[in-house]
Amino acid sequence: MSDGTKNRSALVDLVSNPTPEERQLLIAVGQDFLRDRLAAVETKIEQRDEHLKRFYPRGQALPETEEELTRVYRQEKALIEELLRVSKDRPFVEVARERRARAERRVRQFSSQKSNAEARAKAWQAHTEQEILTELLRQWLAWLKT
Repeated sequence: MSDGTKNRSALVDLVSNPTPEERQLLIAVGQDFLRDRLAAVETKIEQRDEHLKRFYPRGQALPETEEELTRVYRQEKALIEELLRVSKDRPFVEVARERRARAERRVRQFSSQKSNAEARAKAWQAHTEQEILTELLRQWLAWLKT
C-alpha cells in the first residue's frame, strides 16, 4: 500500500470529528474528489452526445428516455460544479449531506402535491438530486479507500 493510499484511507476516520488541520485536509481532498467526479461526468456527457449524434440524426426527435438520461447527466454536472464552489470552505461530505437532506425534504414536500404536474416534476428533480448525492457520498468513501 502506498503512502498516498494509507493517507487517504486514514481520512475515512477523520470525517466524523476532524481537528482544524484535518478539516483543511478534508476540504482539499474533497476538492480533488469533486474535480475527479466532474471530469468523469463531463466524459459521460461527451460520450452521450456522440451516441446521440450517431443514432439520432440532426433534427430527429429524441425518445423521452434518451432526453431524461441526458438531463440527469447534466444535472449531475451542475450539482458537482455547485458542490465544488460551496465546499471550498467546508468539507465536501458535510456540504453533500446537508444538500441531500434538503433534497429529501423537497421530495416529501412536492410528493404530497400529486395532482400538480409542476410539483411532480419538482419532486422528480429533487429525487434525482438526492440519488446523485447518495451516489457521490458512496463514491467518496470508495475513493478515499483506494
